[in-house]
Amino acid sequence: MASWKKIISEDTSGVASISSKLGVGTASPVFGLDVRSTGYFATASTSDQLRLGDTTNGKVSSIRSVNDTMSFKPDGSNTKFFIGNTGRIGLNTSSPNSSIHVNAADQYSLIRFTNTGASTGGQFGFTNDDAYVWNNEANGKVILGTNSTARMTITHDAKIGIGTDSPEEKLSIDNGSIQLENQKNLTWSDIGDGNTGRVRIYGNEDSDYIRLNVDNSNSKSIALTTTGVGMGTVLPSYNVDIQGSSSSGTIVQIRDTGDDYPVGIAFNHGVSGHHYGWYAGTMDGTSGERKFTIGTKVVDGFHNDLTTSLIV
Repeated sequence: MASWKKIISEDTSGVASISSKLGVGTASPVFGLDVRSTGYFATASTSDQLRLGDTTNGKVSSIRSVNDTMSFKPDGSNTKFFIGNTGRIGLNTSSPNSSIHVNAADQYSLIRFTNTGASTGGQFGFTNDDAYVWNNEANGKVILGTNSTARMTITHDAKIGIGTDSPEEKLSIDNGSIQLENQKNLTWSDIGDGNTGRVRIYGNEDSDYIRLNVDNSNSKSIALTTTGVGMGTVLPSYNVDIQGSSSSGTIVQIRDTGDDYPVGIAFNHGVSGHHYGWYAGTMDGTSGERKFTIGTKVVDGFHNDLTTSLIV
């Protein structure tokens, strides 16, 4: 009892103090209070069980346990880290509604990751109402996968690969097809000019057609249907149906890069075996011949021994 009196003193108000180190479970305490056994601190649920102070800056932090939950308060008042009784963790919230719930004090609710090989790392989360998945490394990728396999890759230079981690174009797809809902478009435009449907390709499986439009006009289109191919019409009535809408007329032009080589159209009747052709130019490559000919002996192209009707 005499040894206790050497380290414990009591003032006139009844407050006791310890003037030396106190060890619990040890005869050689290292700290002011050195506990080498399980400690137990209990208060009502409205009080913190443990308070930690910083005498240099006059700050206090605290920990509170209530009904199988734990709250950590760096400033001694506001919960910044919370562990719920179901294992959910809340950062800046004591009511987490997910396994990990981050509630930022400002508009930046982001989680950042770095490692020894990625000093700037990356982050994901929300900024205002926008969701971010961000790789801050200069040459890094963003990779999404399933079944332990990469499925989609976004490279540092804004190329997207589906089924490949090395896309060569803005969108590269390996071993797969693209499916669009009926009457949805592939469009071309200057980004931001508002003309997203003006030049487009679209199709309809129910009606069996595919169409290519320019100037947002059916009269400036090519359509492929079960009937045929339409130019200037989306409803061809024949195998090839060309409809014009200009007062200048409707013209089909066939050209060859050679000055004196024939250009034309060949017809082959598959049942009778009869062959016909319309052509313009020379049939033997000689210079100077200028004529339009209807021929009746065309086999795999034009020949200069045609039986012809000549229109000069």
